[in-house]
Amino acid sequence: MLDDQDLKKIGTEFGNFYEQTIAPQFDELREEIGGIKGEIKEIRSTMATKKDIMDTRDYLADKIADLSGETVVRDKKLEEKIDTQTSIMASHGLIDQADLERLGQIKIFPKPAE
Repeated sequence: MLDDQDLKKIGTEFGNFYEQTIAPQFDELREEIGGIKGEIKEIRSTMATKKDIMDTRDYLADKIADLSGETVVRDKKLEEKIDTQTSIMASHGLIDQADLERLGQIKIFPKPAE
């Protein structure tokens, strides 16, 4: 059996082995984990920025669609106003039929054939 002195020697040897071999490896692992945590923070920050950009893109796409719709409505009203003016001018004889047909060919929103 092992006596007290043998147990102390084993403890001392294990302590030396731990300090020389295992402890440095734990220190390296701690440093690696610290580095990984930093990288994860960077990735999270980048992802948050990308999400903000995507939200902004979605907002801008919606805004552009709204403006496009408003432009179409405005152009239709303008064309209706011009059509009214040309028909009034034609009824008063200020525009002949050839000019009226020519104006009808350059419409933005042509009316369907009846």
